Amino acid sequence: MLAAVLDGPGAPRLVELPAPRPGQGQVLLQVCAVEVGGEAAGVPDGVPGGGLAGVVVQLGPGSFGLEVGDHVLGHAPAGAWAQFAAVDGARLTPRPEGLPWAQAAALAGAGQAVLPALTALRLRSGERLLVLGAGRGAGPLAVQLARARGAVVLAAAGPRDHAHLRLLGARPVRPDRVAAAGSDGVDAVLVVAGDPASVGDPAPGRTVRLGGAAAAAMAAGRSAPHLLPLVELWEEGAVRPDVAAVLPLERAGRARRLAAGGRMRGAVVLRPWPVVGGRL
Repeated sequence: MLAAVLDGPGAPRLVELPAPRPGQGQVLLQVCAVEVGGEAAGVPDGVPGGGLAGVVVQLGPGSFGLEVGDHVLGHAPAGAWAQFAAVDGARLTPRPEGLPWAQAAALAGAGQAVLPALTALRLRSGERLLVLGAGRGAGPLAVQLARARGAVVLAAAGPRDHAHLRLLGARPVRPDRVAAAGSDGVDAVLVVAGDPASVGDPAPGRTVRLGGAAAAAMAAGRSAPHLLPLVELWEEGAVRPDVAAVLPLERAGRARRLAAGGRMRGAVVLRPWPVVGGRL
């Protein structure tokens, strides 16, 4: 199989590797899409992991609840930037019919990072949430998930993202005008990008950075029960992950730079090979 391998600070190398054998409780996936997260610049050497979607092609010993041919989405801590990946069955959930592969990978990747961050904030319906960096990366998805929880969202982003954020139900504001827009009345702050101190640190006791220690500790337990609420929100039409770019596996270096640059609205996704049974 083809895989993108990191072995230092340079661009990933495309190499030919044996397909992995699924271990206890694992299944082998034919990977149709894998999200390249913004943290991709700092992952360890080897084949990186991430949110992914694919087709079950082999069952490992002790796996249950899945069958060969099932379309699934989930998260693999490593080994996902490849044509095949061995993934714990407990980390996977069925992909609903109609959910594009790239959106499925974004939901499994960024979605499972954002949701624990909102949980860490103890966000309740009717509360006012300030999202810093709302226009780029996982920002639009964070806005959607916060709105789905009933929060009133003040979205700090550049002017070119304001129309899109309004469509998502947020009140957009330029980062340099956050204080004037009433940030002193917010209940919590989610930092996707930027520095809360630059806007007066309006909720110091309830500020969480996406990918920070509190959110990362909760996100470490990515599993089917954590993913299921995201899938249900997609089925209800409450969440539609933005996909900024879909690139073939041989362009993993470009995908990594795009994701790490923080300038893309939505997910950067790798397509290891032609799509099976659906669209990207």
